[in-house]
Amino acid sequence: MTIFLVGLLIALTLLGLPLFVTLGAGGLLATHYADLDPALLIVELNRLASSPYLAAIPLFTFAGVVLAAGGAPKRMIQLFNACVGWLPGGMAGVAIASCAFFTAFSGASGVTILALGGLMFPMLLHAGYGERFTLGLLTTSGSLGLLFAPSLAILLYGIVAGLGVGGIAIALAAQNSIEHFIGSLNLFADRPVRVGDLCRYGEDPTPDWQRIGFVESIGLRSTRIRGIDNTVTTIPNGDFSKMHLVNYSLRSRMLLLTVLGLRYETTDDQLRFVLASLRTMLLGHPRVVDDEPKVRFAGFGDYALSVEIRANINTTDPNEFRAIREDIFLRMMKIIKDAGTGIAFPSRTVYHTRDNGLDTERQQEAEAQVRAWCSAQELPFPTFTADYRKKIRNTLDYPPEGSPEASQ
Repeated sequence: MTIFLVGLLIALTLLGLPLFVTLGAGGLLATHYADLDPALLIVELNRLASSPYLAAIPLFTFAGVVLAAGGAPKRMIQLFNACVGWLPGGMAGVAIASCAFFTAFSGASGVTILALGGLMFPMLLHAGYGERFTLGLLTTSGSLGLLFAPSLAILLYGIVAGLGVGGIAIALAAQNSIEHFIGSLNLFADRPVRVGDLCRYGEDPTPDWQRIGFVESIGLRSTRIRGIDNTVTTIPNGDFSKMHLVNYSLRSRMLLLTVLGLRYETTDDQLRFVLASLRTMLLGHPRVVDDEPKVRFAGFGDYALSVEIRANINTTDPNEFRAIREDIFLRMMKIIKDAGTGIAFPSRTVYHTRDNGLDTERQQEAEAQVRAWCSAQELPFPTFTADYRKKIRNTLDYPPEGSPEASQ
């Protein structure tokens, strides 16, 4: 009998029976089969009707009317269109987010349908959605907002049922899920990284673990990143959105930064020759974009004279950057060799025989070149002249002669 009555109610509802009649009949059936007096329903309704907290209901509705009259729906649609409109099925997402957000503050899905339905309905139809689907989407999206505070449903639930130990447990259990969902909204709105971007996230805990990789997916709860070692790291969005994110894919060039350590036997003129030659080489390199590459004598180290080199390379491809850096480093080695000096290394040398020392002939040539610059008033310190920079710009061969790319 029970199954028959329930089925009858469902059938009548599908045929057009008003929903409030179905709910009322269902309540009466439930009290009957629970052996309760149906008068309890009347008593409970009377208690709710006499509650002073119900005064909030018209205030919520009034807030929705004020928002609608003030043009908030249009601005809200523009906001959510900017946040989620770029996603696949973006217009449907805009409708869901806008209606749910509006209902959360108006407390009534009916007000939401009146305020946003007239705007969203033609937009969804223009986007290719069917009429029945559009009507269902707008009405259900408005009801979705009742799940978020400070909507009417949350207030009524707190008034009628109260918050017991079980409710507290559920709220605590859902805390992380809500935090990660809000983190997802932040990622979709700010878009610090996108799928396919190379990024660094957080701080490296150890030198062996580098927090860098390509973003594979950004979901509603977590983000997946494939590291440079081909491992996949899954990070909850609540944590990921709090990290310091460096998006390498957005840079227009890559920085080459290194420090050369020259032997302490290097003379001051030898060092000047090395500095000038390094600057000339970088200025003439076609893939270095700086007007004045930063090559400076940085100081005296524990075992070497430190030369800091800082230049921007015209590429965003890490593999191409490594090839260009390799070419520049090989040219640096030749410059140091031509100057008659050498790279220092952290060690202690004990001399048991006479040291042959550095290349005296090349040392004299380098020093003679510096003296010639001084005599001709062409000493390239502290910077090159504009005419000289223009003269030697892009004079080096790159790719180097003999490579497959050089003949193209």
